[in-house]
Amino acid sequence: MFTKRQIAALKYLILKAPVESQIAKLVLTMLIDESEMLTREVCLTLVEGDSGYNADEISYAAHAESAFTSSNCPTHLNEIMKAMGSDLFFCCHYGDFDPLREGNPFSTEGQFAGCSRQQVSDPKLLTEGMPMRYTFWLAREYYSKQAVLVGATRETLEKVDLAKSDPYAKEFCRQPIGG
Repeated sequence: MFTKRQIAALKYLILKAPVESQIAKLVLTMLIDESEMLTREVCLTLVEGDSGYNADEISYAAHAESAFTSSNCPTHLNEIMKAMGSDLFFCCHYGDFDPLREGNPFSTEGQFAGCSRQQVSDPKLLTEGMPMRYTFWLAREYYSKQAVLVGATRETLEKVDLAKSDPYAKEFCRQPIGG
């Protein structure tokens, strides 16, 4: 079980991380909020056109998410999650998640449009004209099919108040460690 103070500190680290994408910060914060205090696997998909974001914004947010979690970047968010004792971690991948989809709820159709057939294992990966889309997870395993899909659009993400993490973090810094 995690405390509100720990959650606030985690959000504060995201807010203050040297990552320029506000969209990525909103996505990660929303996933934390929807995870019920880091106890539930959640994911959200941003789709070009459907979510209110364009292809460049979605692609940039996905690459920025990597800046939060990559061992080659300064934030190491998943290592912080481990140190907190969480079995959840962040990840993202090109494609969309639909828990009602028959077979595999995660589709990467069109990921390699323009490549030759010999370069891919599944011809669906070559489908032309697919919208840019990425799915972001806070889950126990990469690309979890057990995650609860959270609806996200520009409008819902922009309602996430990143600034409220700052005062919470300042408050938790004043309290004794056991408080």
